[in-house]
Amino acid sequence: MKPVLLTFALCSACVLLAAGGCQFIRSDNLNQAIVRGETETVRKAITRGVNVNGRGMHAITPLMAAAGAGRLDMCELLVTHGADVNGHNDSGNVLMMAVGSRSEEVVRFILKSGANKAWTNAIGQTAESQARQRGLTNIAALVKVE
Repeated sequence: MKPVLLTFALCSACVLLAAGGCQFIRSDNLNQAIVRGETETVRKAITRGVNVNGRGMHAITPLMAAAGAGRLDMCELLVTHGADVNGHNDSGNVLMMAVGSRSEEVVRFILKSGANKAWTNAIGQTAESQARQRGLTNIAALVKVE
């Protein structure tokens, strides 16, 4: 591609992103702050009105990021501010991310907050089947669909 055309294409993409509000980028920045445990940054974002159910890279919600990182403090903060405990993408949901963190404490909190144990991802897995695959017998018992 000629340099002038490449520059035009890049500028056009920037204008389109700016016009669209860059929600994806803002949500991904929030998700990264959550994983890093930057509580003050997350609190300020919530105070400014960030969407606690917004989606970042791979359609990950902030609560999915917090659960996956095993960040109970962030899970509590987000749920208090209206985060959807049943948020999901095609690959998994908040509960599956909590299972992946290997934190029984986070799994218990997500369940107590109303997570659906029976939800399945695009390939038919549940939080229970994922816990069993990973050899997490205690967590598998917690998320067992009855």
